[in-house]
Amino acid sequence: MANFGDYHPVSGAGWSVYWRVSQLHGSGLEVWFADFRGRRVMWRGGQPFAIVPYHRPIAGDPKPPDYTYKDGIGPQWGGVEFTALKKGAPNMWASSAHHAAVDTEAVEVTVEPAGNFGPGSLTITAKFQCG
Repeated sequence: MANFGDYHPVSGAGWSVYWRVSQLHGSGLEVWFADFRGRRVMWRGGQPFAIVPYHRPIAGDPKPPDYTYKDGIGPQWGGVEFTALKKGAPNMWASSAHHAAVDTEAVEVTVEPAGNFGPGSLTITAKFQCG
């Protein structure tokens, strides 16, 4: 059974990649060892945070007119940590019923072959709850 932190290999459209979500809370999607047509183009990449506008700021924190926080890997910048959500979770503040139990519930991989009007593609997506 897949767990948070496991590396998952995927390939398609000339790509060979490993992905992972290292933990349920405080982690984002990571892509490792990305090879395109047999050549390494990236060792590691990820999106560890998001700049999030909060609609009802606490008075004076942060200072107007920004009202934004840096959510993601942890609360050190005033925001909240990411929480991995199941594929198909609604686009709203979700209850814990939408939390992924394992990383494969949070990530969707699609491979599209090349067609007459465009190249093939390999897409790795995940959804995370943040402030």
